[in-house]
Amino acid sequence: MGDTPLLLLSMEPARSDELRERLRLNEAVYRWYIFDVWQSHLGLQQLFAWLPSLLRENAVRSAAILEDLPTPDRQWVAVEYVGTVVVSAALEPLVQQVAEGWERLGFIDEGRLVRYAPSATLDRTLRGEAFRTSLESGDPLTVAYDVPEDLADATGDGSWFGRLAAPGHGGVVALLTMSNAQGPGRIALRNPSALNLEISPDLLDAALLMGRGELNVRAIGLRSQGHVPAAFIRRCTGADPQESAGALALHERFEAAMRALDDSPEYFRLLLYLEAPLGDPVVTLPRGAVFEQAGFTGVQTLAAAAPVRVVVDPGSFVPVVLPSWCLNERLNPPNGEPVSLTILRYMGPGPQKRVWTDVETRLAASQL
Repeated sequence: MGDTPLLLLSMEPARSDELRERLRLNEAVYRWYIFDVWQSHLGLQQLFAWLPSLLRENAVRSAAILEDLPTPDRQWVAVEYVGTVVVSAALEPLVQQVAEGWERLGFIDEGRLVRYAPSATLDRTLRGEAFRTSLESGDPLTVAYDVPEDLADATGDGSWFGRLAAPGHGGVVALLTMSNAQGPGRIALRNPSALNLEISPDLLDAALLMGRGELNVRAIGLRSQGHVPAAFIRRCTGADPQESAGALALHERFEAAMRALDDSPEYFRLLLYLEAPLGDPVVTLPRGAVFEQAGFTGVQTLAAAAPVRVVVDPGSFVPVVLPSWCLNERLNPPNGEPVSLTILRYMGPGPQKRVWTDVETRLAASQL
């Protein structure tokens, strides 16, 4: 028995070229009459998320999940049962973990194989459960998602977004916009792993501090050559820089921190105002910490291109300026819009052009 299940997909030769990258096909392992049988290197969860539409469209004729490559006299197993997946009975417990929305059609081949077919409609509840389960699994997953008219119905929906939907955690808007959502309607929603993101323990700690009222974080995004808006200083201090010495001093500190990063190759900046009303928290933001927009503003999601670790004295504040990456190349650059810290971290390296390439490649590979 191999270390991992063998995923076999049968299709007409003309379909293999268009599906090769998406289904992670290396080469055909054998031919059965006019059909090629390929080994897919997708994870089981992603395979079962994509197969219903591929089988309905006959892009994939049938599939098999086996322990080892079938012997020549049994190569029919991956081809004969059109529109379904046949599974080695020994591997069925693995499949049952990811086959939500599929119907078990029973044993075949004298009990050595189990046959599954996708349900006629994959219920929204089942899609939500599959997506929520995938958030922290490390396995990429893409599912159809209907963005609601009221965005709050998504950002607070724990049945889909799990910990991301908890008050003060954030990350739902980042996932939606990185999945190309621009408003209500159906999208191909990617989970964090599909976008090279993870839920960060350090950012969960920061969210806990904010939830207990021990930390306030105000933030905006700017271009690298931008100027600190007076409106941001007013949000932080409650005073105008032209009318308050304290507000003016804060404005000058931010401007100086912006100039100190003039040699940074990154195109964008994150300006953070960290305030501790009660204790003296240690705040750790890792490289890649994701800051999302307030909604579908048409402005880019940002990720910190450098880490920061500071102690904020009780009743005091710390201004921070970080180089940052944009995670939505096709959206508008930031120009002082408020952004919110999330519990998500982008795991890829810079510089900016490499980030854009990474995200675009992952989007292309995770289409429904």
